[in-house]
Amino acid sequence: MANSKPAEPTKAVTADDEEWMDGASNAFPKAEHLAPVNPPNFGAGRLVAIWALDEGTRKNEKGVVYPFVNTITVVLDEGPNPAAWAAGSEGWDAEASNLIGEAPVRLDDFQHSTGGLVARLRKRLTGKNAKGLPLKFRPMVGRMNTQASKSNNKVAAFSISEPTAEDMVVARTHKDMITAINKELESAVTKAEDTEAFDS
Repeated sequence: MANSKPAEPTKAVTADDEEWMDGASNAFPKAEHLAPVNPPNFGAGRLVAIWALDEGTRKNEKGVVYPFVNTITVVLDEGPNPAAWAAGSEGWDAEASNLIGEAPVRLDDFQHSTGGLVARLRKRLTGKNAKGLPLKFRPMVGRMNTQASKSNNKVAAFSISEPTAEDMVVARTHKDMITAINKELESAVTKAEDTEAFDS
């Protein structure tokens, strides 16, 4: 008797259902959807603006505690090769274009946990610029990128690169959105401080 192929699981949400609702998905946007993660095609990913909000720690599957920074991350373009991003080719995760669509995309409560990014973003939680403005009211703009991890060359290590002149042309097209978020964050802190002063 020939081995039969296991039946595909039946989806509860039908095509008719999708006319009026969307079923929840277990998938959610992660760093792996912002730059190529499949070897050997590591490299430049999407241009982002990142506001650091707060930090925390959690355990991975092996029980090791690691830090993360909670952010607002706004995706400003589709990367240097939009066709590869859309097709899930040349190193891109196949879900990347579905989970994080065409720019601009605002990702609230987006957590960054890679070492280099955490170190840079942590400084923005309490730091100030030369004019004395808190850095948490402004985004760090740069291009996400990947390279082979030192411990495993088949695993992507994430970083962010300084924006180029071409990147800044793109970023400036989203200036109104970016400055609106700057004001939103500053207003939220001012309102909280005013409430605290009133209640004390």
